[in-house]
Amino acid sequence: MRRTLILIAAVALCVWIFSASVMADGADVASDFAKAAEDVAEHTDSQIAEELAAGELNSIEDALLNSLTPKAAMEEIFGIGANALSEAVRLFLLLSGLIIISSVSRMICGSMGTAAVSEGFGFLSSAAIIAAMIGAQLGYVEVVADFFDRLNSLIGAMIPITGTVLAMGGNIGSATVGTATLYAMLAITQKLCAASVLPVCYTMETAAICSSLGDGGVLDGFVGAVKKIYNFIIGAVMVVFVFSLGSQTAIAGAADTVAARGGKLLASTVIPGVGGAVGDSLRTLAGSVGYIKSVVGIGGIVLLAALTLPTLISLLLNRLVLLVTGALAHTLGCKREGQLLSEMGNVYGFLLGAVSICSIAFAVALALFVKCAVAIE
Repeated sequence: MRRTLILIAAVALCVWIFSASVMADGADVASDFAKAAEDVAEHTDSQIAEELAAGELNSIEDALLNSLTPKAAMEEIFGIGANALSEAVRLFLLLSGLIIISSVSRMICGSMGTAAVSEGFGFLSSAAIIAAMIGAQLGYVEVVADFFDRLNSLIGAMIPITGTVLAMGGNIGSATVGTATLYAMLAITQKLCAASVLPVCYTMETAAICSSLGDGGVLDGFVGAVKKIYNFIIGAVMVVFVFSLGSQTAIAGAADTVAARGGKLLASTVIPGVGGAVGDSLRTLAGSVGYIKSVVGIGGIVLLAALTLPTLISLLLNRLVLLVTGALAHTLGCKREGQLLSEMGNVYGFLLGAVSICSIAFAVALALFVKCAVAIE
């Protein structure tokens, strides 16, 4: 009898300590998540990110419920689009004006029978378009480089948060393998994307300018080929990591669940009268951990979207401007200018692909975290 009472007291003490640990860790997780949201809000001016920069889980939950309504989401997207649209319109008007001037000049020179002068005007107009685009292009390349820095910062903050939440629910194996894989993915984005996007982009721009001013030649299609190869490499690497993370999470999660259920079965066998109460207590704690996991995981995906959408929409609109003005140049007989704009559009396509692939890969990783079952449930 005395041994049974000691065992009951020991089990009750362990459950109480575990409960207190879950509550304390939940407060720390909420605080760390709020810091990550605050960092995103500072660099994106996102209203949703500002609302998520709260210090308590209940406040973060309320912010998610408010921000995930169709109206709030569309307002956020339209606000981002409006800011990017103004810059795209300015670039469109500038390029269209230069193309029209070049076309009219060529027509005048052609009617006067001065082909050499017409060709000279074409060269000068291409140079003017290059000068107009270089400033805008360099600015957007810097924006993309800054995006990858911010992405790495966000994911670097989310990795220990997800590991802590998984450990709170008894998913020790999932926390270990998932954290290691996410850190590997983070290292890849730092080296393959953040460190290489600037030199690769500048190389593509130089090739596009040389191809345009030299009337094509061996550099024709070089920019498009580099874009396809680079994005294929990034996509292949991210697919491997996501598949590895998904497989490891499923296997480790199943092992963690088996171990947790074995512990509950042992408790109910050794202490028949208390085993059921222990199981109920653990299920209650599992519900709390599941709640924290859902709030943090979905909140992380929302922060990732808030960080990605401004860059993605801006690149998309400016690529559309280049493609439209390139088609306009070809229509007006400005072949050299049209080729330059088309090649520059491929550069924006390369940036779009790199941003999209990395963002989707980390979004899938956070979705796997949300879907991972709580082991102690």
